[in-house]
Amino acid sequence: MTVLHVGCGRKRLDAEALFRYVGLQMATEDVRVIHLDANPSVEPDLVCTLGRDAIPLPDDSVDLIVAWHVLEHVGRQGESGAWFRCWEELYRVLAPSGWLYGESPYYTSIWAWSDPTHTRALSEHSFVFFAQDSYRVPDSAISPYRLRCDFQWLGLGNMPRGFEVITQPQDARVTSLRFAMAPKKPLQPWWET
Repeated sequence: MTVLHVGCGRKRLDAEALFRYVGLQMATEDVRVIHLDANPSVEPDLVCTLGRDAIPLPDDSVDLIVAWHVLEHVGRQGESGAWFRCWEELYRVLAPSGWLYGESPYYTSIWAWSDPTHTRALSEHSFVFFAQDSYRVPDSAISPYRLRCDFQWLGLGNMPRGFEVITQPQDARVTSLRFAMAPKKPLQPWWET
């Protein structure tokens, strides 16, 4: 199993420690973790700026992407180009049976905009743009973007809808959105069907 830990920062963890850190209970034997970060000084396995650079891995080569408090940093505030490119790259490297597991500050959290490096606030509704079926809804209100990715919620035991909003017991103003998504492959773009 190949795990891509995007935005690893200083947390260059082995599989057991990474799964414990993000709350996954999975077997760790034969798991290879690849650490990716934009900052070469943290010595990741791969240096890459999400949304700007292509992820230097082959198509369909990753079984699990862990994106822990990184996606809210992608691109520039108010711009969508890098944000969409990031998701197209995540989709490209995920194997058809792979999945993405992430967490970001929830849009109502005091941390959504308190960190000056956050470029967007996320909710479960932010991900509708990455599902091709969203564009096939008659009279859909969303802009008809032509994204080359297609994700669906992946229900897990503790997240049957594919996402959950987590509130810190010590401070109810601190909330995070935890989510799991699976790629739908092969890609069948809404504009070609």
